[in-house]
Amino acid sequence: MVRSKLSQMGTPEDNGERANQVSHDLPPASSRVPSSSLGTHPHLAPLRVLVVDDERPIRVSCEAIARSSGFDAASVASGQEALDRLAREPFDIVLLDIRMPKTSGLDLIEELLAISPGSYIVMMTGHASIEAAVEAMKKGAYHFIQKPFHLDEIRIVLQRIGEEITTSAEATMWRSQVDTSKAFGRMLGSTGPMRQIFRMAARASARKNPILIVGEQGTGKELIARCIHDCGERNDKPFLVIDCDAATPEKQIEALSAADPGNGAAAPVAGGSVLLNEVSLLSKEAQSHLFRLLDNRSTPPDFRVMATTTKDLEPLAARGEFRSDLLYRLSVFVLRMPPLRERVADIPLLVDYFLDLDAADKGRKIEATTETLQALMRYPWPGNVRQLRSVIERAVASMTGTTLKVSHLPSDLKNWKKEAVSQSGAAVVETMAEVEKRAVMEAMKFTNGDKVKAAQLLGISRTTLYRKLEEYK
Repeated sequence: MVRSKLSQMGTPEDNGERANQVSHDLPPASSRVPSSSLGTHPHLAPLRVLVVDDERPIRVSCEAIARSSGFDAASVASGQEALDRLAREPFDIVLLDIRMPKTSGLDLIEELLAISPGSYIVMMTGHASIEAAVEAMKKGAYHFIQKPFHLDEIRIVLQRIGEEITTSAEATMWRSQVDTSKAFGRMLGSTGPMRQIFRMAARASARKNPILIVGEQGTGKELIARCIHDCGERNDKPFLVIDCDAATPEKQIEALSAADPGNGAAAPVAGGSVLLNEVSLLSKEAQSHLFRLLDNRSTPPDFRVMATTTKDLEPLAARGEFRSDLLYRLSVFVLRMPPLRERVADIPLLVDYFLDLDAADKGRKIEATTETLQALMRYPWPGNVRQLRSVIERAVASMTGTTLKVSHLPSDLKNWKKEAVSQSGAAVVETMAEVEKRAVMEAMKFTNGDKVKAAQLLGISRTTLYRKLEEYK
């Protein structure tokens, strides 16, 4: 006979070893806030818990433990019911079973967070594995509990999350219903991909976990990192950028790792944020320093770590070129910045913003014609938003009057044909390497061979640009 999942959990009266076993990264009992205070906040409504499990006894037990800890609680029996319930009403915490009929809890994580980005998701399973835990965290889960577990473990996890919510900026941010439909900080966008990025960024800004930001050159990876820093509790603290293709990133990371709050050695960015630009270029030595820094549970770093990359790190990890354990540590939050060609509808909004910046700087209000916007929306923008801004700045600087016309645009842009066709009549599809090379060569052409300006346009260091130019010879 197959045991029910409730029998795996144990009861509050159990005297076995499981009664005192909790996850190693939960706070010690002496540091916990009394449970009666955790589900409430003096200025907020009680926090809400949704239990998602196909077995009724588990739903009843988890609801009871949540209510006894001061939370509001509800439960549903399937993934679809969970999606429907979250679409109708907010929940702060979701206790989600990994094994249910018709669907997997792992498959539900991203859908649940798309509906309710501010929710903390805790996975529950009697079929735990390291791979499943890593996958859950990569998809956005906050914690992972392995069955059989004591019901007090649920209480402790809820207490921990309750403390974090009620003492963090997330309580203010999500309860005040911040509008992320068109902007997040200084970053603009109204298309679906950007609204999703903004929701994830707002959620990430209220926590201290590492963030991995993936995207092509010029998509705004550093800008979204700065916005996350500015919108979080650390906004009055330093923001340090380390270029991983610079001469000595190892020494910089080693200096951060050596900072020990216990003996008074403070990191140069204490309380703030560190951004590692193009983390894929870190040497093995620097990767080791960084992993030890992030894996130090006894004295965790007193700063947020963010990293950007233009490369997919998973193939690099599979080939042993990037530490897989470091990748897992960095991937608590993963933001994938869409290229401008996938958010074409945002171009008019961005153009208006860039023109407004010029008006504020020079006192001259310029408007783009419909034909100009159409020409800009046809172009594939290999340099993404950074290239668009440079084109607008260059056109405005060389024109007179208050109307931006197609004639003011660079010749290669205004004469661009939307789709190249091969001799056979099939559309020509470029590889990523070809797109990258074209972006570099167009940047060099756009800046008349000025490598410093070309590197700035592409959002890369001069060292990287020199290396790329050598590869193309």
